[in-house]
Amino acid sequence: MRQPPQATASGAQAAPPRAPLDALRLEQFIDLQRDLLVSACDPEILAERLVQGATLLLRVNGAAVGMVADGRYRLLATYGLGTEYRAQYDGQSLQDSTVGTALAAGRPLVLAFLDGDATALRTLFLP
Repeated sequence: MRQPPQATASGAQAAPPRAPLDALRLEQFIDLQRDLLVSACDPEILAERLVQGATLLLRVNGAAVGMVADGRYRLLATYGLGTEYRAQYDGQSLQDSTVGTALAAGRPLVLAFLDGDATALRTLFLP
């Protein structure tokens, strides 16, 4: 249960305690930013570095980045995900698809995906 901030003698409210700074994650974030800026001239390399960096920074098993082209969702790059994952989403028409639903709604959508080894992966679509 979260308690309200305590007032000081002057009547001002004390700031809530902050989480300690994670120096390693900050360093990883700065490295990711630098890598993205360096590779910004080549879209293919940019997409690959983005998904790899996001995977490591967020400490998740894998990541993917895609875009919409000609009414279809195209995966630009994946990291830590099998070919089955790419086959599930790459080239999917936006009409009557989960990807289209997520993008049309304009809000994040979480989907379950069974990988080839029957391990459930959660996919977060961010429009």
